[in-house]
Amino acid sequence: MNLNHVRVVLRKELLDLLRDRRTLISLVLAPMLVGPVITWGMNYYVRRTQQQASVQRFRVGLNQAVPLAGLEDALSAAGLEVTSVADPRDAVEKKEVTFGIDVTGDPAKPRVRFYSDNSDMTASMGRNRVDQALESVSRARTREQLAKYKLPESVLDPFVRERVNVAKPRQMTGAVLGRMIGFLLLIFLFNGAMYAAVDTTAGEKERRTIEVLLSSAVGRTEIVTAKIATALTTSFGTTALTMVSYAFAMTQIPGDQGGTPMFAFPTDALTIAMLVALIIPVAILAASIAVAAAIPAKSTREAMSYLTPGMFLVMFMGAVTFIPGIDNNILISLIPFSNFAQTLREVLSGEASWARYGTTVGANLVYSGIAAAFAVRSFSNEKVLFRT
Repeated sequence: MNLNHVRVVLRKELLDLLRDRRTLISLVLAPMLVGPVITWGMNYYVRRTQQQASVQRFRVGLNQAVPLAGLEDALSAAGLEVTSVADPRDAVEKKEVTFGIDVTGDPAKPRVRFYSDNSDMTASMGRNRVDQALESVSRARTREQLAKYKLPESVLDPFVRERVNVAKPRQMTGAVLGRMIGFLLLIFLFNGAMYAAVDTTAGEKERRTIEVLLSSAVGRTEIVTAKIATALTTSFGTTALTMVSYAFAMTQIPGDQGGTPMFAFPTDALTIAMLVALIIPVAILAASIAVAAAIPAKSTREAMSYLTPGMFLVMFMGAVTFIPGIDNNILISLIPFSNFAQTLREVLSGEASWARYGTTVGANLVYSGIAAAFAVRSFSNEKVLFRT
């Protein structure tokens, strides 16, 4: 194989892509803006909703079949509007009130039922205020009982409880975001390869330029290698831009302690090298699969119909990180796309096993080689390339 021929074809394919303004927007501009905009937008919305829930005067429907001293005052003190209703549950379901409280049972030990619509995000955030009011009433009744039996209030809190999260920001990044990032990166890798693969195969058929390329001195293997390299470039480039933009956006989210960022993406040379070495084989695999699937297509529309089911398959295999109880092991390390998502989470957490990491990278290199060989074979078959 003549690498100089591959370089010439690769340059030609990249120039064709870069001349298209839509390509620059979808492969360069969008990845750089989508991450920060989505992340900041969601963070702003959640924090704004939390602030509103902390001051909003929610309506509470109260029915005290059994009087509970101090309950109405506690709810009012929490900034809630209390109204008497006959059926608190029905009032919540009909949206007449936000929360409902029904006090029934024995006057010595009343039963308190708290109704809320948990599908309402704002109401769910404000529910804590009702819980605190109920807790204050419970503690007041407990203090009365303690005073009745001349017991100190200290028996309510026999020890001091403190919750300390020992996980470092990087570990939180892997535990919380690692599952989502691996899934998203698989989508970006495959999506970035799809556009270039379709344009350099089915797109060339539509433009009737593929015959000129085939009549040149460049061999079929060299042409396919260049097309895979083009898809690899767009796939890896788009993913790198997306990952950098998401990393920057996530580090701007303040934590709970002193404004310290909640998440910390690794910046040391070893981890960055591990991430690159982990992504490249999957990018080659995605590019090879995309090119191989698009070669038989007569048009870009037909090519996309072949590649879209593949996207869903990749998403399904990458979703393994969301399944509880499934940890990375040698078996998972041999499953394409699933191994990438699991290993990426470990690398981001700083807890990667060299055995599983090596198995994942090696397995994906083998799979990418098989996919590339299949693409070369399909491109060399006239019946597949110019099917009628």
